[in-house]
Amino acid sequence: MLKAKKLPDQFRGDVVTRVVYLLNRASTKNVQGIAPQEAWSGLNPTNSKAYRIYNPVSKKVIMSQDFKLNEAKFCPCSKNDWKVHEMVVKSVFLNGYLEDEIYVEQPPSYANKIEEENKMCRLKKALYGLKQAPRAWCSCINNIFLKDGFRRYPYEHALYTKEDENDNFLTMWLYVDDLIFTGNSSMMIEEFKESIKKEFKMIDIGLLHYFLGTEVKQGDNEIAISQKKYAKDLLIKFKMENAYPASIAMELGLKLSKHDASEPFDATIYKSLVGSLVYLTTTRPNLMFSVNLFRRFMASPKRSQWEAGKRVLRYIL
Repeated sequence: MLKAKKLPDQFRGDVVTRVVYLLNRASTKNVQGIAPQEAWSGLNPTNSKAYRIYNPVSKKVIMSQDFKLNEAKFCPCSKNDWKVHEMVVKSVFLNGYLEDEIYVEQPPSYANKIEEENKMCRLKKALYGLKQAPRAWCSCINNIFLKDGFRRYPYEHALYTKEDENDNFLTMWLYVDDLIFTGNSSMMIEEFKESIKKEFKMIDIGLLHYFLGTEVKQGDNEIAISQKKYAKDLLIKFKMENAYPASIAMELGLKLSKHDASEPFDATIYKSLVGSLVYLTTTRPNLMFSVNLFRRFMASPKRSQWEAGKRVLRYIL
């Protein structure tokens, strides 16, 4: 199939999955002239290309070819060419005011100056290292957003939205000191930037291009994301950057079991690998099957499962 279509060998894994799919639905003499799927399940294979859609009202599954994906609702930013912006708050935890009474010892220079060594200082604003600092910061910026006309989502407290009488809106997501926002009005976006600069010392990054290990490239009516740098850092973390690449994520016929006879492996390292791969599936959904398989053995992993996980790292080289 690859030679017929003049495709590179890197698609060998995809070809295998499609061949297996076709073989399971084609009749064979090995099971009395019927399809393997029919012999296993007792159901006749179907050639229908209809979509299976669940109706939450009638609680029935509908099969229909009359199907249309609402791209404007699924990915409104790229469909409507709304640009996503980023701003960063400087010294974020120093902006919160404390509600609890917290006292600290006087600095040596301050104590010598006032000559009252037995007195303590009461903190009015949060400091880095205080367990109350994150809550104080969230309360501070939440009050500012609500005062500015934003509405906080009840089920996602880091998400805010603001609308005006002309149906212009601004949607903003808060992640510690990062503000990620977009909207259908460039004027509203600029007004928000100016208003937030009056409250805090800000860094205006401009268009979002990198966030939490994900590269973001914004073009005309498109937004592309990748985790190329994250994948490279992952290979370096597990010392696999010089390994020999693998053409498929898992060996054919691989069987993993909790009762594997191989020696136990460090659960902390194994969990770190699996967790890192789970985050990588954001832009590499083809790894989802392998990663979900590895997640079954996080309680007490074996070396064979660790080796299988390392093969996925070789696959993403």
